[in-house]
Amino acid sequence: MQTALAKLLEAKQARKKAAHRADQEDMRCVLDLENSLAKENRQERQNRGNENLQRRVQELQESLVRERSRRRQDFKRRKWELRTAMTS
Repeated sequence: MQTALAKLLEAKQARKKAAHRADQEDMRCVLDLENSLAKENRQERQNRGNENLQRRVQELQESLVRERSRRRQDFKRRKWELRTAMTS
């Protein structure tokens, strides 16, 4: 009787330990998933930031090209005006 009771108690403790190990493994999996999601979110934010910076750089470059073109046209116009003023 004692040995049967001891075996039952041992089996119960073994099940309890196994359940505890399974719970710990589940928690590790959950933490791993949370960490990987957080990492993905950080990467996405960084990518969006990089895209915004690239878009802004492109806008500034285009603006610079337009400004240079405008100044070049102004210079040519003033040069032409000076030439026509000197010849008349």
